[in-house]
Amino acid sequence: MRDIISMGAKPIALMDLLYFGPITEEKNRYLLEHVVQGIGDYGNCIGVPVVRGGRWHLIKLLRQSPLSMSSVWGGS
Repeated sequence: MRDIISMGAKPIALMDLLYFGPITEEKNRYLLEHVVQGIGDYGNCIGVPVVRGGRWHLIKLLRQSPLSMSSVWGGS
């Protein structure tokens, strides 16, 4: 977000891609719920909508640590 603003553009949309381990595990369900809530809260606080998101659950390599990538779209 700061990069977009520092270049003189206005943030217009957020996007997130979330990768979690198997959703059958309680820890992963907890993390998914709270990560999604945090991304939504952030967007709501700054007034920028989350226009696209994706979640993949069955990645066994991410059993211990999820991966989250977010991007911001901006315009002038």
